Amino acid sequence: KLAATGRLAHSIAHEINNPLTAVMNVLFLLDREPQSEAGKQYLRTANQELSRVARITKQTLAFHRETTEPMQVSLTDLLEGVVNLFGPQISAHSVQIEKDFRFSGTLQAFPGELQQVFSNLLSNSLEAVPRGGRIRLRTRNSGSNVRVLISDNGNGIPENIRRNIFEAFFTTKQLKGSGLGLWLTMGIVHKHHGTIRVRSATTAGKSGTCFAISLPLAQARSQRQVMEKAAS
Repeated sequence: KLAATGRLAHSIAHEINNPLTAVMNVLFLLDREPQSEAGKQYLRTANQELSRVARITKQTLAFHRETTEPMQVSLTDLLEGVVNLFGPQISAHSVQIEKDFRFSGTLQAFPGELQQVFSNLLSNSLEAVPRGGRIRLRTRNSGSNVRVLISDNGNGIPENIRRNIFEAFFTTKQLKGSGLGLWLTMGIVHKHHGTIRVRSATTAGKSGTCFAISLPLAQARSQRQVMEKAAS
């Protein structure tokens, strides 16, 4: 029971940490532009992140089940928002962010959860790349699905641990990591009836990692849900 309680507390701490980091970044930006329209937008974003913290704790601690219906979400807006939230870290480490968004539509999803996915992956890339490194964010329309690719030119993930990275509590960051980020990311992607894949290379001069997420568009997802309901 004590071990289970410890793991639960660890999970809660991880889920709360990312939105709080985003809030600190937003408030840092707000302090620099308190009177501008951009400052007002940062404040609105901070309030959204605080609401997300409240929802996570309510779901976890009170075993509250999410009742909010999925909504039409702009993938481009979500990705742009995540990049803005990590602005201070990106600038501090002179990281180049290359954006190539070729999907301009919307999909039916839970925006807060997808934001968590992209935040986890972008955070991992920022930790992996060297100073002045490069991170690419791409979206593609792939028939009844949309693909999101987040790649970097970091050191890559060794082949002998690549198969374990989506396991709960598996981490190579020692005390700095909980081993829950990618596990939670995979769970959210699967909840949206999507898939997540990883490719990585560790060869010097050609190293890097690419996470590819495939999500069904609203119509495809609706049809799949009808088929699943009929089958059950």
